[in-house]
Amino acid sequence: MKQIALLVFMPRKETRPLGGGQAIHVSVFLKRITDHFSAFPMTRAQVPEQFPILRALQFVVQYRK
Repeated sequence: MKQIALLVFMPRKETRPLGGGQAIHVSVFLKRITDHFSAFPMTRAQVPEQFPILRALQFVVQYRK
């Protein structure tokens, strides 16, 4: 499993190794998630209810227009 540290106070374009994992800016991480959810309709693959934050982000991407 890949380890990621989400940081706010670091350059947005930069990814750094950190303790065997990666440190990335929160906005970059959220962009990856929203891009992934934008690639296909929610009716094709829904995030399970046991992951409420990811599911909420999926709804936001689906119905933001």
